[in-house]
Amino acid sequence: MIFKQEFNSRLQELERYFDFLEKVEMDFRILTNYEQESPIEIDDELLKIFKANGFLILYNLVEATVLNCIIAIFDEIKLNGLSYFAVTENIKRYWSKHIYKFDEKISEEKLLREKFYSIVEMIISNVGLEITDKLEYGGTIDARIMRKIATELGIVLSSHHYREDLHGKVLMDIKKNRNDLAHGKKSFSDIARDITYNGVVTTNEVGEIKVQSFGLRHFKDYTIEHLDQFISAVEHYIANEQYKLPV
Repeated sequence: MIFKQEFNSRLQELERYFDFLEKVEMDFRILTNYEQESPIEIDDELLKIFKANGFLILYNLVEATVLNCIIAIFDEIKLNGLSYFAVTENIKRYWSKHIYKFDEKISEEKLLREKFYSIVEMIISNVGLEITDKLEYGGTIDARIMRKIATELGIVLSSHHYREDLHGKVLMDIKKNRNDLAHGKKSFSDIARDITYNGVVTTNEVGEIKVQSFGLRHFKDYTIEHLDQFISAVEHYIANEQYKLPV
């Protein structure tokens, strides 16, 4: 599926960047060119900026993956020419709420009041459902919001892998750090001041995980693990046409 291909492409970018961060923290600190001009040293302050930028890349992966999954579902609905009366109640509610909604600050009541007649016209005309590609969640997506979106669409999201203190924590921190950077609340140096690449996460003799401090690799690994589960749930949802009303 196209959204899985897009995820894998972004994932390759992420892995390359984080591989670079790991090497820089391991004292690969000199940048030079083929002409052997004066080299540039990556000092600790510049390394902090690189590390903090990792949170922007991670959040970009999270939000892009979730939005691409939603769009993929509605692309299938459009491809099958399904109208409002042919889809589940979950899809009906999600479509009516988000068809014109580009900004989460707009209340659902205001949206329906301003676009009510347009929405009714599309319903009674029995046209195939579509959703805007301008759909946004405005820097709000974490594990809780992913669960909420899955529930709204009627997707069964597995929780066997999930731990609030691991997946929930890293996704919340990624969202917060991204927003602090985007809104200028914190500098790049502030965000990454106490973060190392490896952090301190240990496993005892019975396999219990103990976290002393998350490293960048943990933010990456737990995020990817949770996104993989989300994508798998969406793939199953689409393959089994669970957006359709039962015949």
